[in-house]
Amino acid sequence: MDDGVELFGYCPWSAIDLISTHEGFRKRYGFVYVNRTDFDLKDLKRYKKDSFYGINLLSKIMVYKQRKQVDGKIF
Repeated sequence: MDDGVELFGYCPWSAIDLISTHEGFRKRYGFVYVNRTDFDLKDLKRYKKDSFYGINLLSKIMVYKQRKQVDGKIF
């Protein structure tokens, strides 16, 4: 913003839930669930959500599609 970039919004998202719940956001976004609440830290154990596996698969597909074939070899 100081450099002249027009900012019209932001997205409070994180790969893990910890940031979301700690900052008072009620919904839990992210790929990893953190066992805690706003008032109880519990054991803070992390659990991979279904979205973790979905984004993992998507990233592998994207990498595969970006590979280039040179002299019959895939790099």
